[in-house]
Amino acid sequence: MAFFEIRNLLVRHKTFEGIKTVLDIDNITLEKGETYGVVGESGQGKTVLALTILKLLACPPGIIERGEILLDGENLLKKSFTQMQRQIRGRKIAMIFQDPMSCLNPVFTVGDQMRDVLHQNRGMNRKQAHEEAIRLLGEVKLADAENMLLKYPHQLSGGQRQRVIIALALACGAEFLIADEPTRNLDVTIQASILKLLKELQSKFGITVLFIANNLSLVSAFCDRVGILYNGQIIEQGKTADIIEQPQQEYTQVLVNAVRMTAKTPDVFENDEVILKVDQLKKYFNINDELKKQRNLTLKAVDGVSFELKKGEVLGIVGESGCGKSTLVNTILNLFEPTSGSVLFEGKDVFAAGQKDNTAIKKNVQIVFQDPYWSLNPRWLVKEIIAEPIDVYEHLGEQERLTRVYKLLEMVGLPADAAFKYPHEFSGGERQRIAIARSLASNPKLVVLDEPTSSIDVFSQAQILGLIKDLKKQFNLTNILISHDLGVVHEMANKIAVMYLGKIVEFGPADRIFNSPQHPYTRALFNSIPKLDSMGMENLVTLEGAIPSPINPPSGCAFHTRCANACEACSQTTPAPVWMGEDYYVSCLLYKQ
Repeated sequence: MAFFEIRNLLVRHKTFEGIKTVLDIDNITLEKGETYGVVGESGQGKTVLALTILKLLACPPGIIERGEILLDGENLLKKSFTQMQRQIRGRKIAMIFQDPMSCLNPVFTVGDQMRDVLHQNRGMNRKQAHEEAIRLLGEVKLADAENMLLKYPHQLSGGQRQRVIIALALACGAEFLIADEPTRNLDVTIQASILKLLKELQSKFGITVLFIANNLSLVSAFCDRVGILYNGQIIEQGKTADIIEQPQQEYTQVLVNAVRMTAKTPDVFENDEVILKVDQLKKYFNINDELKKQRNLTLKAVDGVSFELKKGEVLGIVGESGCGKSTLVNTILNLFEPTSGSVLFEGKDVFAAGQKDNTAIKKNVQIVFQDPYWSLNPRWLVKEIIAEPIDVYEHLGEQERLTRVYKLLEMVGLPADAAFKYPHEFSGGERQRIAIARSLASNPKLVVLDEPTSSIDVFSQAQILGLIKDLKKQFNLTNILISHDLGVVHEMANKIAVMYLGKIVEFGPADRIFNSPQHPYTRALFNSIPKLDSMGMENLVTLEGAIPSPINPPSGCAFHTRCANACEACSQTTPAPVWMGEDYYVSCLLYKQ
């Protein structure tokens, strides 16, 4: 008998439109120690499957009509809520959620939360729980575990929070682990290290893993077998290599093609007009570290950044979380007051502009934020959200205003009646379309895209990227694209700036950087991307070590503490930009002028 098995599971959901089928799964089996990937786009029932296994699905409106979920021969669907709570959850089955901030209590320290779990589930006293918590944080490779226990969740990076969640999942000795898109909101290097950590822990403790994802490239690196979930049904399953190399179903073929990086022909620009010039821009924050009782510290978020952007170009800014990407853009947009440096938009100083010029600059520079759910006012109808920039910069009658809104909705592929709905009535991809429509309402010249596809699935991502390309041509836009997804940057950008600890370490044409990256950090970023053509964890390269603190950065080259090519000089000398052709430079001591 298999260690875990799902048989003839049928889950329905009551809605205002009637009863809908959410899951209709004939069979899924996992042997002990195996990794099984469930792949599908948003809305196909992946998370409902995980909640059903743990009996956490809200019923009603959910209805489990039939089926069996067997763990070591026991049918979980026949167990009561109390039995699941006392015997199964945590002890036999643990879950790693997609967003660690949603399952870590923000008002308690990491130590409080870990000790509470160990006390409640394993009966440990405070001292025993404290020692076990330190051991568990060591297992998930968190440095300075004792200090980590004193911190609150908001004081940790995304990767650190996810490691804490994994430690909590291991705390009670669970043999079966459900990982619900555990790396979705992490950058490529942290994503690779989390996958490697999970695989090491799986091997060490003999854990069986059900891995939920919307991206086949992750599954190709991590999973032994894979099942494709479409409309609540497993339409195809088998060994990962067989599914990726010879997909039988059309939907599976689309999933495979969605993650294959294809070489693109870079756009040719004949326009030499510089629309944006950034010169030695710095943004420092004065902060206090209450934990270490240190005051008046300086955090160098952006530290001497310079570049030029020509009209019609797309600049991709990439780098790990915390490298300063969003701070750079927010300072360029004058949302943060700069410490020093200058930004010229169409030759006008953004920071010294008068009231009239400042209004013109704001009208011509718009931004699309990462999460459309939080950037759209939930109390406003879509027509009010989209029309807000129109109301600020123009004075139109109600009918003319509504006509503009209809036209903008049409441009982003949404029906006119969407104007009279609220944001919560749309999917993630649709909300992002609304945010894009709002950014175009003032007829801007430069649109900043801050991680525009990070919170949506691969299909919606492809649609949004196609829409952005079409609108760029239609409006002759210039774009700055921030992303930790290098595939998105490869698809969209013709120039790339690679940032590390507040500085640009490599800058130049996108095709040249992707085909032949020069800086060791850029190469490490590209090597961390899971690739369908090189399956298996042994082919997944991770960048060792954590990003140093921007409060106390290393001397010399900031990357030398993690660089495989570092020499003694790297720790003593800060590298100057080395120009390797027009519009291309690398800040690294490996290269000479």
